[in-house]
Parts: sequence; C-alpha cells; structure tokens
Amino acid sequence: MSSKRSVWRNRPNGVTVRRNIVAQYWASRPVELLTSPALRILSRAAHLALLRIEIELRNHAGQANGKLIVTHEQFIEYGVRRHQVASALRELEALDLIIITVHGRGGNAVHREPNRFLLNYLCGAVDAHEQITNSWNRIQTMKEAGAIARAARANKNPAKVSYGFRISGRKSKTFPTPRNRGRNHPTK
Repeated sequence: MSSKRSVWRNRPNGVTVRRNIVAQYWASRPVELLTSPALRILSRAAHLALLRIEIELRNHAGQANGKLIVTHEQFIEYGVRRHQVASALRELEALDLIIITVHGRGGNAVHREPNRFLLNYLCGAVDAHEQITNSWNRIQTMKEAGAIARAARANKNPAKVSYGFRISGRKSKTFPTPRNRGRNHPTK
C-alpha cells in the first residue's frame, strides 16, 4: 500500500471532492500586502503570531478561515514571548491583518473559550472570501502604520490587567517604568 494520500476526500454530506493539496502545504501572501506599511512595520512578536495563525490555516488545508483557533500556549511554543502575545494580537488586529471573530476568555472550564481568527487577506484559504475586507491597505505611510502599531501595543485592557495580577498572586500593581524597573512596590 502506498503511503501517499489520496487527492480525493469525502465531505460530511457525502460528496466526494478533490483535496486542496496546495492550500495545505503552501502559504501565500499578495505582493501588495508584502510591500504595504502595515506588514513592514510589524514587531517580531506580531510577525511570529501572524505566521502561527497562517500555520493553523495550513493545518486545516485552507479551510475554516474565520474559525481558526490558536491558543496562548501555541503562540508561546512557536516563539512569541508570554508577555507579548496579547500586544502582538492587538497590533495585528489594529493594522487589520487579522480579525478576531470571537474574543475568547480564560477562566474555569465552564466559561473558557479560545479566540477565533480570520486572516484578512487572500492567503490561499478556500472559504471565507466574502468576509475578507483587505482593509489593511488603507494605511498609506510607514509613519501612520507605526503610530497605529504603537498605540495598539500600549492599549491594555485595565480589567484584564487587574485579572492577571489577581490570578498571578503578585503583590504589586506597579507597571515597570524606566524609574521603577526591577523594584516591587507592594500595595496595601
């Protein structure tokens, strides 16, 4: 028996269709995106996060764009630092390279739900073409893209920050600044 997979597959509704071999193994980005300020201004963490989401699309053979689930731990395993995952996702969403279709939340097993991602450019996905807006091309200059990316990285949700402090057991709610970096100021 051959170890090669068949080019045909059966859908759940009983229809036999050709397997999307290219979308499973090849990632593509439009040249317009590659030359755009939105992609060129990305931080390293945001580039890695975008690549990890593209890999998830390839793992689904180009299917389920808009329903892609990548967990926090998967981003970390791929090389995004733990404290940079949230800011990288905010940056990608602000520059309109991805759309988070469902904002997940952590917590206990009953309420836990992962984020679901849509790649907002033609990337070899078989479905979800009607949802893709290519709105990242509205950004015309590197300066404008840099301002959007910096603002997104800095735009932390105070409720999520306080939740993180509560569950981590930290005694300080002081954010590191150049003046107090490395010092803990316990709150009373």
